[in-house]
Amino acid sequence: MSEVASSLVTFKLRSKERIVAVALYVAIALLVYNQRVGWDDDGGPNWLAFVLRSDLWFEIAVIIGISVIPRSALWLRGRFRPAKYVLLSTPIIFLLAFLLATLISKFWYGADPNLFGVFDFAKAFVALSVGFLIFNFARKSANFSSNVINLLIWAPAINVLTGALTLATPLDTYFLELNGSGRFEGLASNPNIVMTQNGIALGLLIPRILQSAGGWSRYRAGLMLYAILLVAVTVWTGVRAALFILPLVCLIAVWLRFRPSLQNLRMSVVRVFQFGLFFMGAWFIVSSIGLSAVLVGRLATEDGRLFLWIYYFNLLLEYPMGLGMAFETVADLSFDGLRLPPHNALLQAGMYGGVIGIVASIFMMGKIMQTIARLRQFVRPAVMSTDVQGVFLAWCSLVMTLMFAGLFFGDFNFAILSALLLSLSDRFYLKAKAKGDVVVHQNVLRA
Repeated sequence: MSEVASSLVTFKLRSKERIVAVALYVAIALLVYNQRVGWDDDGGPNWLAFVLRSDLWFEIAVIIGISVIPRSALWLRGRFRPAKYVLLSTPIIFLLAFLLATLISKFWYGADPNLFGVFDFAKAFVALSVGFLIFNFARKSANFSSNVINLLIWAPAINVLTGALTLATPLDTYFLELNGSGRFEGLASNPNIVMTQNGIALGLLIPRILQSAGGWSRYRAGLMLYAILLVAVTVWTGVRAALFILPLVCLIAVWLRFRPSLQNLRMSVVRVFQFGLFFMGAWFIVSSIGLSAVLVGRLATEDGRLFLWIYYFNLLLEYPMGLGMAFETVADLSFDGLRLPPHNALLQAGMYGGVIGIVASIFMMGKIMQTIARLRQFVRPAVMSTDVQGVFLAWCSLVMTLMFAGLFFGDFNFAILSALLLSLSDRFYLKAKAKGDVVVHQNVLRA
């Protein structure tokens, strides 16, 4: 019991750690913002856009955090192996495969590194460090994890605000794409970024809206309204994957609470019905103000990702060790001046790190899924933390989104949610064990 008790102790962050935490807070809040800096523009770079980039603040947090990591690395003194696999071992293997593929491309194929490849390698390293900091700070301070969750929930409210301003004022030349599609992109200059942050917020909101304690309240009604507005803005982005991702996240929420009994089966059916009513209501609101036309119009067009997946799969067969930083030098696939990376996290990992990168990605996701599955199996469902449920649903939403565009190892959202999920799961399991809410008394999360 001494191990459990010592693991549940919450410490305050030291002064230098608080500075790192503030930098992380700013970076997380700015994940909803993404504007072109324009280093090569005739008028010079947009310094405001540069200062407001989340990348800069994550880098500041990592640079300052180097001096506090040795004292705050609580998990290195424990045996929480999933965190070591997900946050350290697997990303390092990917980075090494990335470097190996770069060397092979240079000396075997004569392909020079591309600037985008160098940037993604550096970003993957920073993301590794961010995950390390988030995990340790969340283990050390419950307030830190709560602050991060609240930022992920409420930062996308700027999308709702800019959406309302766009409808009420002639701001469409700034907030909407200029190609005539009418897709909403808010302050992110990319509809997919808006959808990603909204999906994370919705995943975190679902358990809070569904919680039975305290009955229905104005607070929960406000959360429901906010969720509907987020869905409306997401439909406005015209991201077709949302039609698949959001309902599936809701079904996963039902699965988290389901146990094989008649009462639970009945409750699960009620939950599915409630989710159905929620989406019908959201769609009615979106349709009534004419925003659904963007998504409906895109559904009638061809899916441009299929030919990308086929192209990059064939390229992976040709270069099974990957291309590293020279990936875009060799691929050089563009359309109307736009970069066209694989738009799939596994294929992107394959382009950078080859088969090793893909295996590392699958292994990393499997470890997180195994941790949650064990937590669900051995902890009584009635006491499952809403924070753990919400972060897991947000993580699922992000993973499915990245399967249509992105890279697990270089994505800050993925590093944040993975670290937060592992930290909260371990802390919650130890707390449940101390209270006697664990069905089978063994260290199931630390194997």
